[in-house]
Amino acid sequence: MFSLVNKKAVITGGGSGIGKAIAVTFAAQGAAVHVLELTTEAGADTAATIKSAGGQVSVHACNVANKEEVTAVFASIGQLDVLEQRVLARRSNFDYYKKGLINKEGIIFLDEKQGFYSNRWLTCITVIPNKNKYSREEIRLLLENDNIESRPLWKPMHLQPIFNKYHYIGGDVAENLFKNGLCLPSGSNLITEDLDRVIEIINKD
Repeated sequence: MFSLVNKKAVITGGGSGIGKAIAVTFAAQGAAVHVLELTTEAGADTAATIKSAGGQVSVHACNVANKEEVTAVFASIGQLDVLEQRVLARRSNFDYYKKGLINKEGIIFLDEKQGFYSNRWLTCITVIPNKNKYSREEIRLLLENDNIESRPLWKPMHLQPIFNKYHYIGGDVAENLFKNGLCLPSGSNLITEDLDRVIEIINKD
């Protein structure tokens, strides 16, 4: 297994599910784990599990959509190696894609609201039906044919096989985003040539 001794790990949503599993695993490998949840109570079970195994863990109440709260939490945690550079690289990817596809009709990027600072961890587009030559799925397959991996947006829970027989409350926003949304390659190690390949394929007429 890998070693995270003398490293800090910040896990958003670390109070349950996959987030908890990651937090517990990282702590077991020696990391000082910082769990971010909306309330400290939401991260209590994860903290108890890690501490019982002799690991290091702190729980922070933080709404990650709130820039001020995120800034305050990271100020209390202290310096994190390469995090800022990774975020800047991801944001740069988003800006480069948007500039390269700005004239492509039927492709929409989610703008950043005033007062918010997105890490742009994934660059996602929405393909508007009947305004683009290709559908979201056709674009995904065009990229795949050139050995470029992209993915649909997350499938809503009510469409998952295990849940689709149950009643759900809500409209069709999530379903439409899944149908028409695409996650483009977004790694912080991508170079300009990689991004240009994606842009060139999507811009094809």
